[in-house]
Amino acid sequence: TNLTTGSVVHPAHPAFYMMMAEADARNLPVILQHNACSESTKPYKYGFEYICELEDTLQKYPDVKVLWVDAGMYARGQWAGYKEQLDRMLSENENLHITITADVLKLQKISPKELCEICEKYPKQVMCGSSTLGIFNKANVYNKDWAVIKEWASSLSKETFQKVTFQNAFDFYAVSTKKKKDFKVDHGSFENKLMHSGTNAIIRTKSDKLHDKEMAAKKDAAPPPQKHRSLEGMTDGKLLHNAEIQHVTIDAHLHMLDFLHKSSGTRKILQAMDGCGVEKAILIGMPCCKKWSKDEPEQPLYYQDDNGQCYFYAYSDQMVADAWMALEDSQRKRFAPIMAAFNPTDISAISHVERMWDKYPGLWRGLGEIMCRHDDLTTMLQDDETPVINHVAMRPIYEFCIAKDINCLVHHNADRTAQAEDDGVHEYLWEVKEVLDHFPDLKLIWCHAGASRRTHEPNHYEMIDNMVTTYPNLHIDMSWVVWEECVLDPATGKPNKGWVDVFNKHPTRFSIGSDQVGQFITPAGGNLLKPEITKYWCLSE
Repeated sequence: TNLTTGSVVHPAHPAFYMMMAEADARNLPVILQHNACSESTKPYKYGFEYICELEDTLQKYPDVKVLWVDAGMYARGQWAGYKEQLDRMLSENENLHITITADVLKLQKISPKELCEICEKYPKQVMCGSSTLGIFNKANVYNKDWAVIKEWASSLSKETFQKVTFQNAFDFYAVSTKKKKDFKVDHGSFENKLMHSGTNAIIRTKSDKLHDKEMAAKKDAAPPPQKHRSLEGMTDGKLLHNAEIQHVTIDAHLHMLDFLHKSSGTRKILQAMDGCGVEKAILIGMPCCKKWSKDEPEQPLYYQDDNGQCYFYAYSDQMVADAWMALEDSQRKRFAPIMAAFNPTDISAISHVERMWDKYPGLWRGLGEIMCRHDDLTTMLQDDETPVINHVAMRPIYEFCIAKDINCLVHHNADRTAQAEDDGVHEYLWEVKEVLDHFPDLKLIWCHAGASRRTHEPNHYEMIDNMVTTYPNLHIDMSWVVWEECVLDPATGKPNKGWVDVFNKHPTRFSIGSDQVGQFITPAGGNLLKPEITKYWCLSE
């Protein structure tokens, strides 16, 4: 935990209580890695300051079986008297189970003999496990781990040996039926801070003080406004008549998932596409997930909703693959799935790409949206390292795209994020140029033309004109705020002539996209995708 940013993770955290409550409802066990004490070896540090958090959790959820990996022991810390503490915890908490691993036996924070004594005293609460991580065939490490465990376990009585090495784990992971019990949400008084308060922690998804829920329910039920009314004329991606749908388009930037990895689902997405003339779409997940911080009064929905951090969430790509695989062939052909749920500063990120590519051969049509420089999101990432388009970790990603002949969609600001700036200089443009100079065969799609909120110059279209003229494999994605922030003339509400001239000069180098995120159809049937597509129709004029 000393190497992570943000809130310290601990068992009695409100978020962990939510997971424990879910485990209780589903009658599932919980496996926990939690240090019993801090790393300090200073003489003024003594005792086991973190076990109270675990005990609070065990006592709050006595029906949930918890397996404490390594019994809280690890390489650092001070361990005098720990056997007595562990003895007491097992005695007072029947739902607590511990693992004796090869690492525990090697560390000897509690001697092997003392561990045998604990097993004989609590024969139903101890199990064994290896310390092997991922690689099982290197230097015979897995077999060596079990040789250490078996040598130690041979000192146990025959009955205890059978329980500790087999039966306890068998019983712990046995299939259980869901409890017949209702778990009601706590509707107590609102607290502005979700600070840790032990067993009295209160969780609110939405604050009653910040929202008029009755008014929100009425708004959800009201008929959708005209801009969200779906248009008639398209069914299953086929245009039947053009009475309302003036143009059939491809949405080159559609996020199936939002920043909490929720979604209306592909059925609603297809409904929304039909309702605004979108025949096909590039199907993107969401590489970043928004953390719900204990310091915020309610759960955020978008990365800018509060000051909580964001983190890269690799399962996003799996969710996209699952959704596409679940479709009928006639629906699959309307989507081109792409992936990018990896950290652009991790040199090992290419391993994730290769795994997903090999797992679903023929499914992926490109990589993206890779999140590099991205206005406020950049400073909200849990990493201390800024993701940039020319990062060394991106080199194998570009090489992969070239080898597979696929597109690479990257979000990377061309300019600094500033409230007001008019110096005509795009400070981060050189980073994009460096990539295109080093990888001339890369099919790079520059998301949002390198613009974000408060991240562009008045001469942005001139810069884009120069870039597509210089680099023949560069393609420009005109989705999201670039339309409102850069392209539209605020005085007329129509596209700026400078941009129109660039579009006419390079007609094959631009694509439009909604950048709609996660939600597509409102409870009353409103089409959230429609205004993000039909706004481009004026280009035909």
